Amino acid sequence: MATLEQFREFLVSDLGFKAHQINDGGGSGVLTTVEGLDEKATFLVSTSVGNCYAIFKHEGSVTLSESEANRYKALSILMPNGPAAYCVIEVAGHLRIYLIEKGNEIHDEMPDWDDVRDAEDMVREFKPEVVEGLQQWAQKTLKTENSLSRFVQLMKGCWQDIWDIENKRNDWIFDEFTRFLFIKLNEDAKPSGNFTTAKLKSYCEQNKHMGDKAPQNFLNNLFDDLKSRHPEVFTDENERVLSKAETIEHVVKRLEGINLKDTQGDVLGRAFEIMLSDTFKGKDLGQFFTPREIVAFMLDLARDNPDKAVLDIENGQRFLDACAGSGGFLIAAYEDVYKHTLSNGVDIRKKEQLLKRLGQETVFACEIEEKAARLGKLNMIVHAINAQNAQWLHQNYLYNEEYGGLKPSVEYEVDFGDGKRKQRIGPDSIDLILTNPPFGKSVKTESILLNYQFGHEMKVFKTKGRAPEKRPRNSQDSEVLFIEHYLRVLKPGGKLLIILPDGLLSTKSGAAVRQFIRENSLIDAVVSLPIETFMSTAAQIPTSVIVLRKKKPGDVQSKIFMAKANNVGRKPNGDSCEGSELPEIINRFRSHMSTGGLRDTKRTGFVVIPDLSDLTARIDVDAFWKSDAFDILSNDQIRSVNSVNSDLSNALGFIEDQTHNVINQFKEIKNIALDYTSGIELVPLKELLTPISRPLQIMDAHEYRLIGVRWYGEGSYIKDVKPGSSIKADKLFKAHLGDLIVSRLFAWKGSIAVIDQDCDDAVASNEFPMYVASTSISTNYIGSILQTPSIWSDINKLCTGSSKQSRNRIDEDDFYKIQIPVIRSTEGRELYLNRVNNLREIVRNIRSLSETANIIGFLQKANDYKDMNLVAGGGWKFNE
Repeated sequence: MATLEQFREFLVSDLGFKAHQINDGGGSGVLTTVEGLDEKATFLVSTSVGNCYAIFKHEGSVTLSESEANRYKALSILMPNGPAAYCVIEVAGHLRIYLIEKGNEIHDEMPDWDDVRDAEDMVREFKPEVVEGLQQWAQKTLKTENSLSRFVQLMKGCWQDIWDIENKRNDWIFDEFTRFLFIKLNEDAKPSGNFTTAKLKSYCEQNKHMGDKAPQNFLNNLFDDLKSRHPEVFTDENERVLSKAETIEHVVKRLEGINLKDTQGDVLGRAFEIMLSDTFKGKDLGQFFTPREIVAFMLDLARDNPDKAVLDIENGQRFLDACAGSGGFLIAAYEDVYKHTLSNGVDIRKKEQLLKRLGQETVFACEIEEKAARLGKLNMIVHAINAQNAQWLHQNYLYNEEYGGLKPSVEYEVDFGDGKRKQRIGPDSIDLILTNPPFGKSVKTESILLNYQFGHEMKVFKTKGRAPEKRPRNSQDSEVLFIEHYLRVLKPGGKLLIILPDGLLSTKSGAAVRQFIRENSLIDAVVSLPIETFMSTAAQIPTSVIVLRKKKPGDVQSKIFMAKANNVGRKPNGDSCEGSELPEIINRFRSHMSTGGLRDTKRTGFVVIPDLSDLTARIDVDAFWKSDAFDILSNDQIRSVNSVNSDLSNALGFIEDQTHNVINQFKEIKNIALDYTSGIELVPLKELLTPISRPLQIMDAHEYRLIGVRWYGEGSYIKDVKPGSSIKADKLFKAHLGDLIVSRLFAWKGSIAVIDQDCDDAVASNEFPMYVASTSISTNYIGSILQTPSIWSDINKLCTGSSKQSRNRIDEDDFYKIQIPVIRSTEGRELYLNRVNNLREIVRNIRSLSETANIIGFLQKANDYKDMNLVAGGGWKFNE
């Protein structure tokens, strides 16, 4: 049993439930009773005695964390008619079944349900005290879990307080903010913490002689205690809190009402990530975070068994990321091992021993960028990983300029209770690497380059007897050196999962790197990621996840799994979205690994057989997958015909519907008779419009939606979203629904619009003056007249400047002189607007028809091409 649909059938056919007892989401019965929480179960099975089964479908990752499982169980408890007996969750094609009263997992396959009790009997036997206890636990769980938005706002508020009062740069605020958060975490871990307004006021009263320095001294006393507890994080003993008294008072007051140690780690960590994502935009953010969707995906790709830990720590397996950033891969690996190996049913002594091994000898990393490294340490602590396991970012510098860059070997100490002894990370010592190296950063240090095959060349002399000499290259891309380094430190048979730019996998300049990869490893998989994956970090380089296994003697490359993901559950702005294809790719990869092939060929999973004679051949997915026409269409084209799918099954129906719409709209227009009987007069815009100005002072930490106005009367749109720190202007101006907006520069080309719902509350520069109606004549009417070619001609005659494409601006006084025809009666103007709106709708539908016809052509060609099963060059071919 794998899917919820099969489970629904099982409920009726085998367990005897009636169809009306299965609420599939149409009513309120599948909602929780928690105020403000509108999450629904996929369906709920209820009888007269209460809820039997609460059913959920887990989207996104192909694994289920403990906190995610607890959330589903809490939702199952707080259903309107009381707790359900069982919580059933579909995770990537497998069912997870939880017994609510006990909280434990039963089975994940329906045929094995021999020991499952009758759900109605269980509900009937729930004792009041049991129900009360379950509900208290669920309320607490959901209150904590549902606090994500609250934590985000708290953190943003603290950041804003520091920014407003201190007036410093983002990097200064970052350092100060992390100090505040660390101190708060440290104090919350104590039975009676001092991070409160009352304690601050008491200290200041007792130390009035310090004046404004008292709050700072109070916080630095707490900071000294923190530094003594976390020397691995705060290596500079002279580091101090630097904020003014007013800042400290604001931040303490804002944070004192929550206890960070009572908050589940992944919630606080996620809130911290969101806050920083909104604060550090573009290139600044890229060094901090690999999207959590990709981290989870790569972890699942690395897993040999979907139900077991990614690392076998009992046998000493070790994990490495030498480009750790904020520690996302290491935190994920740590939590995965803890969940599968240490969380349940482990003898207490063995658990302590394994926990020491996990902390001291399992996960290793470093990060060259100081702020990213500090963020990694903080990120791990807020994810509830204890201090002894935070030292990996402090003690293992695998890539650090101070120690000469990429080091071939690093020593460290462990102590499992029998004394300290030295271990090392060196060649052939690591079992698993998950990593996202920096792209395009040049390494120029000679001492580094000379240690790497791709960092130097051998100079051969003609002089007899003179030995060849190593000569460093001028520079080398860091990702190339990291590939060599990682394959050096992996054990034979160890895995490397790495995100690489597609250029390295496809271009002529990457041929030597591809040969090195093929000579030293087996390629298990290549998964192409959509350009949106890293777009929120201002990186628009096509990338792929490549799965490698270091060769053992006698290993020969066999079939390679490939996939092209169009949706990874992440929007270009970094927000999550539905429809991720990553779970399907994981399932197809596992099917391939278990059977040695796939029965069919899909974009989300196909197999190629490499040419063993050419080790430099392309290994990017686009070299092989050419049958999906949507890959060569723009996002706008795809969105405009989202009802047309790739098998053309809906295309003709779509065209037929759109054609009928156009015909009906023409009929409506014929029935609209314009009424000029009240008269028409020419009125200057000065009498119809009033300028409106809503200036906003730009703040570095805020984001702004910037309005653009299309040519030829095509309306307004959001052309960009930028943080204040990247906007050069001192002020922006807010637009409201119904404002008339004009581009000074391109008014002569019809760049005039009325603000619609999408652009409401967005902003524009002073190059886009805005107006409201000063009479009963609406801006919709005025805008519709101004969006006609004859008006553009009038504007053009009044424009000034030498170059029409760059300086042909309209002066505001001249704009006011333009006269437009105004129908005197309200009814006459409404008829005119109805006619205009119908014409616009016709134009939209005709454009959509044209777009659909073009896409059908693409799709048909693509299907024909796929049927021909053309083979890519270079001797590689699809597996049949």
